[in-house]
Amino acid sequence: MTFARLFAFAATLLAALLPCVPQAQEFPNKRLTIVVPFPAGSPADVRARIIATHLAPRLKQPVIVDNRPGASGNIAAQLVAKAKPDGHTMLYANNGQMVINPHLYANPGFDGVKDFAPLTQLVSIPWVLIANVSLKANSVTELIALAKAQPGKVSFASSGIGTPQHVLGEQFEKMAGIDMLHVPYKGENLSVNDLLNGQVSVMFSTPVSALPLVKANKVKVLAVSAAKRIRSLPQSPLVAETLPGFDAMGWAVIAVPVATPANVVALLSKHIAEIMRSPEVKDKEEAGGYEILANTPQQAAEAIKQESVRYAKLIAELKLRVE
Repeated sequence: MTFARLFAFAATLLAALLPCVPQAQEFPNKRLTIVVPFPAGSPADVRARIIATHLAPRLKQPVIVDNRPGASGNIAAQLVAKAKPDGHTMLYANNGQMVINPHLYANPGFDGVKDFAPLTQLVSIPWVLIANVSLKANSVTELIALAKAQPGKVSFASSGIGTPQHVLGEQFEKMAGIDMLHVPYKGENLSVNDLLNGQVSVMFSTPVSALPLVKANKVKVLAVSAAKRIRSLPQSPLVAETLPGFDAMGWAVIAVPVATPANVVALLSKHIAEIMRSPEVKDKEEAGGYEILANTPQQAAEAIKQESVRYAKLIAELKLRVE
């Protein structure tokens, strides 16, 4: 048999066998995981589980939440950044992991812009500046005056060094021209407890943590970090009314490894955005002080890129660094 005839025979045989080769299964073809850099029961965990519950029947596959707290979210972000880019492993993150840590830590182990493909930003998160009820300040103006009169004695709590609350507190200090004592904790619950006990003076809290305390008169609200007054605290003033230009909105996002196929990104984005815009989810989020974003992957990527540039400048100006 000549080479030409042998080649033709092989080609014919291959063509005959090809229909028998199983085609690659469409996405998704196994269980999906949302990795959350916060402990079970945290606001982020609750939101991720709501998404997982609604996403599973849409994709006809189980969706689980994997809590990986630690290192201000770097552990979870590293895990997903290195995961197989097939859409089955997602990261729930906030601006802390995506645009603060990469500039704050000497070696975070990932790049929030280059290593992830965002599916959609879920919500924007206003921070509520709350104070111990015995603090002799009932407004941002009075807090600044008190801190200037007692440098280093008025304290602010955070959920840990390098967390958004820490950076936010430092930003507040710089813009107000004051010196407060930063007291970091391992989680918001611990910081809230010490605020109630009078061990610390003030803190920027998430709405979901602050609102029950406000309603029970256990803390007092000094201001909100949002650009406009929020539905759940309509009478509370904005920090920017005293410190013009104070821009401190947080946000949450779900992302996948950057090499994930575009069609998979589009499919996941579509479903998650629809879940966030559903009346059941939207009404609950807005009642809690959050604003639904549910944007496209392209919009989310551009917003995160801009935020990364802004925080790189801010962190450099504040001279913050975590080794």
